[in-house]
Amino acid sequence: MEQVGTLLLVIGGVLSFAASIWYVIVAFQQSVGWGLAVFFLPFADVFFLFCHWQEAKRPFGMSIFSFLLLLGGVVLSPEFAARVAG
Repeated sequence: MEQVGTLLLVIGGVLSFAASIWYVIVAFQQSVGWGLAVFFLPFADVFFLFCHWQEAKRPFGMSIFSFLLLLGGVVLSPEFAARVAG
């Protein structure tokens, strides 16, 4: 199970990185101002998501999927099992 957890962590991390890059690209496609805001300002990405849902829903969905993979990798890690077992 440790190998599966590690694989999920790696895949989830790569997908998370790709989703973040994709999200910034979508923001820059909307306008340079949105792109810079999403890249530099905290919570601008959330505001962009609500204002431009149709454009941002696919990278957002990919980030949710990557989060679930990362969560699965953490749950399957031996350190997590040792903490839960006490």
